[in-house]
Amino acid sequence: PFSFEFDPEFTDTIEIAFRNQSSDGRRIFDANVYYADWTDQQVLIPDAIGNLFVSNAADSELWGAELDYRQLMNENLEVFASAAFSRTEFGESAGGDGLKGNSFQFAPEVVASLGAIYRFNNGFSIGGDINYTSSTFSEPENLPEFKNDAYWIANANANYAFQNGLVLTAYVRNLFDEQYTTQQTASGF
Repeated sequence: PFSFEFDPEFTDTIEIAFRNQSSDGRRIFDANVYYADWTDQQVLIPDAIGNLFVSNAADSELWGAELDYRQLMNENLEVFASAAFSRTEFGESAGGDGLKGNSFQFAPEVVASLGAIYRFNNGFSIGGDINYTSSTFSEPENLPEFKNDAYWIANANANYAFQNGLVLTAYVRNLFDEQYTTQQTASGF
């Protein structure tokens, strides 16, 4: 066992949101833009033999935007779409760990989804969506061998709403059994 020290981290965050619903309630549009200034962000850094330790990456930034749209096409069919863009960037740490300009680990720049729900008049409903996630890095050094590829997955669900307010749901996540990497390590795992 060993010990190490690191400083606390702090964020100053600004977010501006817009919410809009049509007068008939059939269309909803939401949008957010945000910025975060992250001081002394704590990140896990491997040493020369692979042990992880916490280090502070000074003055990191995160900014982006999110959009969400829903529309009732008729009394039974609802469609929806959403997209988000995030830009993350490490600043230079006091220790000069070489992260400056790199993206945060596990932080996709783009995520998006598109889907629909059909509600029958007898309490049953079915739905589905497709989702996209852009590539990410498994470690803060952003080494190409630890880059996780972008991927698409599809989901489906069926629901029954009882009159007492309970809902029974059956769902399938990753409907087409897409294989994708979420994290890679130096050990090859």
